[in-house]
Amino acid sequence: MSNSFQAAFTKFLQDLDIGSIKEVSESSLMLETNSGRFAFQLHTYFNEYKKQAPNLGEAICIDIYEDQWLSKPEIVKSRVKSKLGLNQTLAGRACKLVSLTKPEAEVFFEANHLQGSSSSGIRYGLTYKNELVAAIAFSKSRVMIDSEVYYRSYELIKFTNKNGLTVMGGLDKLLKHFSKEKHAQHIMTYIDLDWGDGASFLKLGFKEMGSIEEIPFYVDPTTHIRYSQREFEGIHSTKPSLIKCFNKGSKKLVLDLR
Repeated sequence: MSNSFQAAFTKFLQDLDIGSIKEVSESSLMLETNSGRFAFQLHTYFNEYKKQAPNLGEAICIDIYEDQWLSKPEIVKSRVKSKLGLNQTLAGRACKLVSLTKPEAEVFFEANHLQGSSSSGIRYGLTYKNELVAAIAFSKSRVMIDSEVYYRSYELIKFTNKNGLTVMGGLDKLLKHFSKEKHAQHIMTYIDLDWGDGASFLKLGFKEMGSIEEIPFYVDPTTHIRYSQREFEGIHSTKPSLIKCFNKGSKKLVLDLR
């Protein structure tokens, strides 16, 4: 792999020293460890973010994008290490549950979530020794009319741990608190398929309720800034160098406690 991004990511895996690395294709790596096989599809500006990866068998597949590696390297590294079971762990029961203000949540998500912060109506966090180590954000409730009996539904918008740390049982603790405090019986969320299939949510009782196909986005190869399709339509005439890319899409999951 000649691209500097691909070379840097390969070195990152080599420095972890937890298994053998094999180049499967021009833009794919296979990492074999004692705990399993992990396939990394590397999307670079030079292969134009290919939509289809080669057949990687039964490996856990993770998609790594050049713009995110260059603009948010510590977050990418933390997520990869989390997948590999290498992050420091902390028991959720040892953490204190707190409500978060909008600014507090925004700062934490910008520093620790690949998509940064988003608008939300309800926010909680877990602290350990007065330090915020995990955060979750929900929408306000919406009245749903897709059944004979109307009901209120919430969207889980974001959840993340602090970089380099995995709070064991943290998601479960935050969800239970939210459900109890808001009497929430219907919660939906979307799982980014670039990073997995949402196994941690499925273990907590979420069910798959559909999916969204690959979504296009646009990247400025100089600034590494991403633009949505809507944003692109308003600026493409002034930014002709933007590269069209695709993610893997997302999966809709629902926790129905009614």
